[in-house]
Amino acid sequence: FHLGTFSPGSIPKDQESLNQHRNNTLSFLYFMGSAAISVLLFCLKENRVELSEAYSKADSLFKDAAEQSGLAHEARKTRV
Repeated sequence: FHLGTFSPGSIPKDQESLNQHRNNTLSFLYFMGSAAISVLLFCLKENRVELSEAYSKADSLFKDAAEQSGLAHEARKTRV
């Protein structure tokens, strides 16, 4: 994220304020990510989706798409 994205005009001027900015930005991102996961789980529960079945189907679709796009091959090449 660019400096000042969430608080325009407050660009850090030293290492301490940069660290505080980084901490605030990461905290915000973690908060938004956990909120999105919470909403997703709520929607799945409300629609009585069987999670293990949904996971298996999504995982299979992802792997198929990764293979077809060539990304899986690239990922295997870069593994150490």
